[in-house]
Amino acid sequence: MIALIRSTPVALALALLVGTGAGQLNGTYTIDPSGSGSRNFKTFNAAVTALAAGVNGPVTFTIASVVFQETVLIATPISGASATNTISFVAPSGQAVLDANGQNDALRIVSPVSWLRFENIKIINWRRRGLVIASGAGLPRDFVFSRIEIDNEAPGSPFDPPAAFDATDVIDCVVRNCILRGTSGAAVVNYGSNVLFDSCEMDGLGKARPVLYLVNGRDSDHVVKNCFIHSPGNTRSYGYALRLAANSLGAMIVNNTIISDHSEATVFLTSPPDPWSQASSFKNNIVINLGTGPAIVFEWISNQISPYVSDHNCYYSRNPSNRILVSTWWNPLIVFSGDLAAFRAWQKQNPAAIVPGGVTSYDANSIEADPGLVSMTQPFDIHLKQTSPVIDLGTTNLVEPFQTFPQGFKVTHDFEGQVREWKPDIGADEIAASLVGSGSTSIGGTQNLALAAPRDAGLLCQVGSSFGTGPIMIGWRPLGLGLDDLLLATANNYWPRVFSGYRGVLDGQGQAKAGINIPYAPTLIGLRLNTAFVTISPSAPFGIQSISNTVSFTITT
Repeated sequence: MIALIRSTPVALALALLVGTGAGQLNGTYTIDPSGSGSRNFKTFNAAVTALAAGVNGPVTFTIASVVFQETVLIATPISGASATNTISFVAPSGQAVLDANGQNDALRIVSPVSWLRFENIKIINWRRRGLVIASGAGLPRDFVFSRIEIDNEAPGSPFDPPAAFDATDVIDCVVRNCILRGTSGAAVVNYGSNVLFDSCEMDGLGKARPVLYLVNGRDSDHVVKNCFIHSPGNTRSYGYALRLAANSLGAMIVNNTIISDHSEATVFLTSPPDPWSQASSFKNNIVINLGTGPAIVFEWISNQISPYVSDHNCYYSRNPSNRILVSTWWNPLIVFSGDLAAFRAWQKQNPAAIVPGGVTSYDANSIEADPGLVSMTQPFDIHLKQTSPVIDLGTTNLVEPFQTFPQGFKVTHDFEGQVREWKPDIGADEIAASLVGSGSTSIGGTQNLALAAPRDAGLLCQVGSSFGTGPIMIGWRPLGLGLDDLLLATANNYWPRVFSGYRGVLDGQGQAKAGINIPYAPTLIGLRLNTAFVTISPSAPFGIQSISNTVSFTITT
């Protein structure tokens, strides 16, 4: 049961008496209204007040799974805080709730406060912003927000959009596995650099304008990957699911699934015609508009398209003649409107429309198709069907050589943490290989298995087995099998054959079958084996490209 705790001046004073000392903090403390002792604080604010004394080592506040009805302001410098001496607020056993009780901002952090981590906290009942990071005496830096849920409906103006998450001038901020909901916006990042949104859901609740808004981030190196961004409001010039605006340069918007359902565009990409070295990338994204509006708009400035490295995307909308736009933003002048084929033809006819020195064309490898989501309407399910046309159509070439973004940047996992294949799928989800086949196999027999997931025809495939439960390393990828050798155990000095059919290519549908030959060795009876498909790279440096799930079976008589 979750209890409701109100922060009052009396409660705060008592917490300060029993929960703090005069010295700097170091180690683990609790925030628990039912707790006691010198290392317990009754409220968030009591813990924050104690931090004013500084820290002389890393500090973790373990938060009870109760409702704290208070607003929290962290604006006093925390001496001793650093990349080593971080301050963490973590609810390990269940979600803690911060209830702002209708006040403007629930959690506000103002520089020079930095080096904070928050995990597994729900923030509700805020009026203006759920979580705010603001510049003050310096630039705020180095924050990690993990499994944070921010949820509320708040009023606001599109010229000063309140949002569930609002950061200004922040440097090095990670927002991972969070749910951000707000009627005026899920997330706003204004200026700053190196803000990472990873595997987050951003929900505009059908009213936001826009849902995710990255603005003024000059050569920002922001990253938005594996996110599900959806449900903006139908507001002219603001009702986008994703908007990069003004000087939004140098961002990586990759492997996201983005959905809207009205007459405004789903995605609006704009930036001044700066050098291609600072261009943002928009790759491997699924962009859907289920209404009458376009999937994407590229802004037209000074007779050229804003420089974006846009490719390997999937666009889907109900109106092909309005699927892709090149347009000015305010009092729009539509320069181009059409489907992907027409967009490519228009670029060839108008080469001067593309800023010289970077890409020669936009979306040369993108597709137009229903992306094959399990459900692209409420209730959403953004997993890909086995028949999805976007499987294996993504790219790992996310940073072009002319860009200043770190060249080795990759998206190694999907929104669920599953490993991306060497040829990744478009969107936030990656179809994982699975094995069909289980049960038992007699000695001297063959265990038949099938790899039930689309793959690239022509890649070599082999089957590996082992005793135990893993993992071991094969090439550079972990294979979740046993710590034992790969079924190379001796039985009467006989080395069993453990790979069979492993050089058979996958068929045209990307399916594969293989069999494991079990030697006639009575000493193997009763062994339970773990088996997996291993897809081998046809050339260096990839080595092992993919590994399926494991299937267990038992050797019988």
